[in-house]
Order: sequence, then C-alpha cells, then structure tokens
Amino acid sequence: MGKNKSIIRQTQEKLNSKLRYGESKDLAKKEKRASEGIYSYSTRKTYIAKCSAFAKWARDNHGCRTIDDARKYVDTYRNNL
Repeated sequence: MGKNKSIIRQTQEKLNSKLRYGESKDLAKKEKRASEGIYSYSTRKTYIAKCSAFAKWARDNHGCRTIDDARKYVDTYRNNL
C-alpha cells in the first residue's frame, strides 16, 4: 500500500483486488477457493460499507494509518457493535 493513501482507500483497494465478477462462484466453491473472492456487486457494496466503517473507527479511536495497523482491533470493534 502507498504511504500516502488513507486507510479508507487502502480498504477499498484491498476489496477491489478480490473482485471476481463474471467468474463462477459455484466452481470456486467446488475448488474450495470461494472465500478468496467477491462475486457480486451487492456483496462488494456491503463489504465496502462495513470495512470502511471499521477503518474509520480504527483511525479515529486508535490512530491507525494502515489496514495492517488496524487488524489488531478487529475483535474489539466486533465486540462493541
């Protein structure tokens, strides 16, 4: 990740790298790799919203500047939902 990208932008780029539009999710399930991708627009939209909310929370509450910095706070965030 670039050092000047916001944590929100980093999150969006990470999720975009997992896009698998047009690929068969059924085939991916059979090959046990379905969890490696995002196969629908609505799933991407949901993931972007939820992950961006977490990234903002980690930035605002813990000063995280990268998604790697924020990872250690995932359980704390989930427990406070």
